[in-house]
Amino acid sequence: MCLILISYSGPLISPAAKDRVLGLIGSAEQESGKIHLDGRHIEVPGYEHGNFIGPTIIEADTTMKCYEYVVSSSSS
Repeated sequence: MCLILISYSGPLISPAAKDRVLGLIGSAEQESGKIHLDGRHIEVPGYEHGNFIGPTIIEADTTMKCYEYVVSSSSS
């Protein structure tokens, strides 16, 4: 198992990007990963419809979709 930290200092670039990250976090849950810190439900005052995801810490196995995506994205 390894820990994956998802952290952004601002909003994601689009609703599609937010949906992609939400899907990766959800896939970790479905694949028996453990969400230690869940940033999916963050609300930023004045930007309630913004593309924000708070810091998220996932305990994942190296075979999980979220791990494969993070590793392949950071390698490019």
